[in-house]
Amino acid sequence: TGRPISTGEWVEQAAKFLHLPTYHVEGSASDRREKLGQFPKAPVTVTDYATLSHTFSTKVKKGRSKSTKLVPDHDTLEAYGRLFDLVVLDEIHQLKNPTTLRYQMVRSLVSPIQYRIGLTGTMLDRHPEDAWAQMDLIDDGATFGRREDFIRYFFNERPAFYSKFSTEIFIKKEKKEEFRRRLRNRAIRITKNECPDVPTANFIEVKLSPPKDAIPHLKAAHERMKKAREEESFSNEFMFLRQLCSGLLRVKDEEINTTLRLSSSTKLNWLLGLLDELPKQEQVVVFYEFRESGAWIAEELKAKGHTYSLLTGGMQSREQEETLASWKRKRTRVLLSQTQMAAESLNLQQCAYLVQ
Repeated sequence: TGRPISTGEWVEQAAKFLHLPTYHVEGSASDRREKLGQFPKAPVTVTDYATLSHTFSTKVKKGRSKSTKLVPDHDTLEAYGRLFDLVVLDEIHQLKNPTTLRYQMVRSLVSPIQYRIGLTGTMLDRHPEDAWAQMDLIDDGATFGRREDFIRYFFNERPAFYSKFSTEIFIKKEKKEEFRRRLRNRAIRITKNECPDVPTANFIEVKLSPPKDAIPHLKAAHERMKKAREEESFSNEFMFLRQLCSGLLRVKDEEINTTLRLSSSTKLNWLLGLLDELPKQEQVVVFYEFRESGAWIAEELKAKGHTYSLLTGGMQSREQEETLASWKRKRTRVLLSQTQMAAESLNLQQCAYLVQ
């Protein structure tokens, strides 16, 4: 699975639909490494990519420097893979980069396994080349061949969208249909109409204005971006603008590096108003991006008497599981989570509203 927090979901589903004992690799980081390193004690083993990386890798020195890096233990990974007949790679888009340790380890693990399945809701977005690594894990190159040949055949190069100092590849117009055809040959796409049990989702777009004291900073940021375009120099104000829209001001110079709260947050005020309007029994999932935003939202929820479960980076896996379980058992109304913590691999359909 993609994250340790999602292994419990797989254990529940395996018990419900497979009726087979499951070897759940859970607990602290050391507990998970120890369990995964043992001979599987059930027909189904459930683990996450991070545990795999820390269990079947070794440290080596980087050239002549004293620093080290993790490299795969390929022989042990292949030996471990021979214990299984089937592998399911959940959120396989997390393995889209063939240069990463995660991909290289999974590549060795699956090589002796005959049956392979990859699952994802977002195989690729604006980068079709992401498909190569994912399909290679499933069929050993039967769909797209070697990566070098795949890139040369399907793509051309152009200046990068976000920077004039680098390049990116883009798919050739005349090759788009062949790309889709090859992908369809090995991939099964499940549409919304084929999932009658999934509740209908209604998307509501809300337009909000920034707080007044953010406007001077927004104007200054736009001026910096305009000047950078005129001088053909690099300017990255995107994160700064996003924080301003959340009521946060990043202050960074040679002496200070901190994030301040503005007088108010339009997003936060709207959220609190929404929670007051909704029926008390309806649960809500709220995603936030910045740590400061999460702390601010949590403070206001507590002050207003709303019960919430907070998922944030840095939590131990056991604490993550207990936090999620508290919300799923309806002991709390709001699940407040950093986007990367709960955006994948979790069944959160019991919520009535999701706020992003």
